[in-house]
Amino acid sequence: MSGTPPGGPAAPARAAAGTEGRPGARALVGGFGWETGALAAALLVQLCYTAYTGRHVSAEHFGAYAIALNLVHVCASTMVGFTQLVLKSRELTEEFLGLALLTAAVAGVGSCALLQLAAPVCGVLWPDVPELVAFVRVLLLQNAVFPLSFVCASALRRSGRNRAAAVLEFGGQCTGFAAAVLLLTTGWNPLGIAVTLSVSAVVQTVGGLALLRPRLGGLRWGGAALGGELWLCTRSAVLQSVMYGVPMWTAGLTLGPAVTGHYSRAVYFASMAPMMLVQGLGRVVTPAVARCVAAGRSPLPALGAALSAASALLACVLGVLAALGPTVLVVLLGPGWEEAGALVPWFLPGLGLQVLCMLGNQGDEARGEHAGVWRDQLLVAGVMVAGCLVGGVLASPHVLGLAHLAATLAGHAGQLRRWGMGLMWRTYGVHGLLGVWVSACTAAAAVGGPGLRLVSGCLGALLALLPLCLAPVGHRIPALRTAWERGLPVPRVGGRSAP
Repeated sequence: MSGTPPGGPAAPARAAAGTEGRPGARALVGGFGWETGALAAALLVQLCYTAYTGRHVSAEHFGAYAIALNLVHVCASTMVGFTQLVLKSRELTEEFLGLALLTAAVAGVGSCALLQLAAPVCGVLWPDVPELVAFVRVLLLQNAVFPLSFVCASALRRSGRNRAAAVLEFGGQCTGFAAAVLLLTTGWNPLGIAVTLSVSAVVQTVGGLALLRPRLGGLRWGGAALGGELWLCTRSAVLQSVMYGVPMWTAGLTLGPAVTGHYSRAVYFASMAPMMLVQGLGRVVTPAVARCVAAGRSPLPALGAALSAASALLACVLGVLAALGPTVLVVLLGPGWEEAGALVPWFLPGLGLQVLCMLGNQGDEARGEHAGVWRDQLLVAGVMVAGCLVGGVLASPHVLGLAHLAATLAGHAGQLRRWGMGLMWRTYGVHGLLGVWVSACTAAAAVGGPGLRLVSGCLGALLALLPLCLAPVGHRIPALRTAWERGLPVPRVGGRSAP
């Protein structure tokens, strides 16, 4: 597209051709392929698990679980700093890895013990939410092993072993889902759904340590040595968890247990695919940005290319979800969840912008722009709190969804302005029109009963995407044009291949 800025989607292609070249781009795509493949497989398993729990766990109890999960995620986010610390490390030495593992183990066990003592406070803040304290106590067990699992998975990815990390995490997630289903069927209902993450983290930690054993040096305490960088990464992760958890906590305080259950199911379902995308892209973009910084190159072209690709993928995925999401959720959960299905489209725009914000934050942290990340997150938090106050007063889940949209829009606008990439909005506009086209074709093709609607709607989405493989059409889509210019393995009919 003419007029694309230095940080826009066309410039990354030329920068890549002149610096990293196609082998580097193909390695990036290969890592992303393994990540998204494993996450997509986990998503299918998660949909089956969601269908099971929707029929065995009441809306009130799932609402309590969702509130507890958001609260515990804030606590767990204090450990996410270990992930960024390892992913963006300039050099992953045996000494650094051993130091990070021991520090993570001490921090995890210590935080779990302390937070268990504070769990009863949740019952005071949300007195009408059933089983909340019990959910919090069970979910907090994951904190003891989460930091170790983060370090193991991040070390594998930083070493270029994305396939091993992805397969290990998929195995851990499947084991966690199986453990939860077993407990629910044997009578530990509803608390059985809270063990998923803890079991998954244990499997990932054990498997990760086994894979990393040849690289482990002497273990020694390194809290002070890691303190500065770890604090900066942790501060960002905690604020991110808090600001994106505000809508759920507001719902728990103002909407009542039943409506909160429907609201949480809708948010949980709508966020599955976007969060899968941000995980897959973030796990390969952060090390790529770190390598650019270590080599003395500007990482903004790589970041711009990632944002362009993410917005195109989001447009297609969210377009299909907007058309079929309400039907899919009711088919998954069964009768009685129509209210949750109707809420799904309200959360999709905000979740799409949240993905772009999170990718931008990860890229900024990898290049050491912690102050900029902090300012952008404070802006998002301020708008989010203001919008949720309005949503709480009106007791409206729809307003909470709009608050999320306004906050993420403000945050990403601040990021693009700081990077000097304001013309990326033009790229987003083209991809947004693509999403509208896919959604319209999906909705037009979705006819008949629920099952037939899903099949015909998916076929309509595929037919809507087929013309993009034609070179004259695809060249109008910034993300596709960039992929073809880099020589990446993206389907193409007509036109000449990149030189």
